[in-house]
Amino acid sequence: MTRVESTRRPVRVLPEQVANRIAAGEVAERPASVLKELIENSLDAGARRVEIALEGGGRESIAVRDDGCGMTRDDAVLALRRHATSKIVHAADLDAIRTMGFRGEAIPSVASVSKLEIITRPSGSTTGTRIVVDAGRTREVAETGAPLGTQVRVRTLFYNVPARRRFLRSAQAELRHCSEAVTRAALMHPEIAFIYLVDGRRRAHYDACDSLEARIAAVLGKSLAKGMSPVHHQESGITVRGMAGRPETYRSTRGQQMLFVNRRPIQHRGLSGALFALYRNQLRTGQFPVYVLSIEIDPATIDVNIHPSKAEVRFRDQQGAARALRHAVAPLLRDARVTPHWGPVTPPRDPVFDGGAQQRELGWGWRALAPRGMPGAAPAVREGAAFDAAAGGIAERAAALGAEMAGELGVNAPATEPDLPGEPLPAGSSLWQFARTYIFTQLKGDLVMVDQHTAHERVLYERTMAAILSGDVASQRVLFPVVVELDPAEAEALGAHRAEILRVGYEIDQQAVDRVALLGVPAVGRDARASQVFHDLLGALAETGEAKLHGIERVAATFACKAAVKAGDPLNEPEMAQLVDEVFATEQPFYCPHGRPTVVRVALNEIERRFGRI
Repeated sequence: MTRVESTRRPVRVLPEQVANRIAAGEVAERPASVLKELIENSLDAGARRVEIALEGGGRESIAVRDDGCGMTRDDAVLALRRHATSKIVHAADLDAIRTMGFRGEAIPSVASVSKLEIITRPSGSTTGTRIVVDAGRTREVAETGAPLGTQVRVRTLFYNVPARRRFLRSAQAELRHCSEAVTRAALMHPEIAFIYLVDGRRRAHYDACDSLEARIAAVLGKSLAKGMSPVHHQESGITVRGMAGRPETYRSTRGQQMLFVNRRPIQHRGLSGALFALYRNQLRTGQFPVYVLSIEIDPATIDVNIHPSKAEVRFRDQQGAARALRHAVAPLLRDARVTPHWGPVTPPRDPVFDGGAQQRELGWGWRALAPRGMPGAAPAVREGAAFDAAAGGIAERAAALGAEMAGELGVNAPATEPDLPGEPLPAGSSLWQFARTYIFTQLKGDLVMVDQHTAHERVLYERTMAAILSGDVASQRVLFPVVVELDPAEAEALGAHRAEILRVGYEIDQQAVDRVALLGVPAVGRDARASQVFHDLLGALAETGEAKLHGIERVAATFACKAAVKAGDPLNEPEMAQLVDEVFATEQPFYCPHGRPTVVRVALNEIERRFGRI
């Protein structure tokens, strides 16, 4: 083994360019983090209008222009020096930060890893200043004509740091993160107008308005805003205001959960967990609440200087902040409490699909009840609500219980496919449903447990892929177009996966960037919740990950997941028998497209061993 000889090296102060490049690794993580810093500078400058233009998802160009206070020539030159800032003077200022930015690192750090241009003019001046910086070296400082305010353009981010540039994701993925930064800034500053362009085309234009409700409707869509209610609560020096979704308004991802502290977007697992706990008994597994909530608190009681991107906040009294959030949202949930439902569910008359025969063939789709207020819809009752209230969330505990039971019996997800028949169940087979999630039956003398959601997911996935491969994709026409309003992330997901979404059976009329009309839906699912399933599909596609599946397979698998029968949906015995028959008739019946098991088998001799019979 070769010994590495240590050598003594003198301690040196790093050159400013090297220090800036190191700082850039913390501040300029990706285009979205650069965009966030530039937007925050505009907000701190008192802008009433912010224009944002991206090219190549921000990889090629990020430009932010505002009508704020602008900078003099000397201030603009000084802003390129690290730790040069107008927002704090004394160390004590760090204990009560009221501005979005304060470190003075963003501009010099970004300039060190890009080609940067600043054009700025302050009020009272007839001319402006133009500064050009290349990889941290100032190339030009000149007088120029300019409107009041500041424009910063960042080109070819990380061009001089190839290793960092290689770690950037595709333009579409980076664009999604940038759009999230724009969305959050626009939501917390409804009094400011935002114009957002992508590759030369206007993506969004949010006029200044006087309420958060109006801005949420503009940014996230009117339909989502209608499903939310305003909240306002004060206690112990903490004010919580914003809007939160009623139980029937949910999404399949956490993308519409936004928390702000003194208008600063934050990520805080403790506070998010406190909110989720409120909704837990009113939402099913895989459903997530939506909210846009702002905490207003004395800056001296929080620390925003614990993360380079300022995305995290430390509270002096975290429990007090969580308590204020719960007290703000709890009345909304009490007012919207669902009514326990006992007994069988009958299919509601469906105003979307054309024809009574088609309605009777909806199969699993009608089990997911339509939203309250939909013409002809059943009452907005969440199946399994009564059990949740009586047993503290049995629907959520069922999955864990099933896994625990299987583990105790030594039958965790099998490494090889279990020896189960590929033909329908024998006549007279008995099936029963546990926790409205798992189907139990006896087969060849053994106990078989089927996860109804993953099993139906496998069935729908193979039907969809078979139709696509055969070129015989059927689309179920709707009687009346279903208008769906899209938030920015959903609009980008539709743009990125439009061809694949059409191939699975959707017929879409693009009425605007943020609004589509569904003219037809995939016939394999024929789900009455057309709008919700489409939202869920786009929300899941907008999420990163899904490493195993790509392209049409990913879209088909995601659609199958969102259209399948859910945990908590009651099924009668004929329906259970049909589902078990269908899953065993698929090519790969033992796992869903995402790799989760559909079937767990417990051998009779294993049960007898547990009871001491052998």
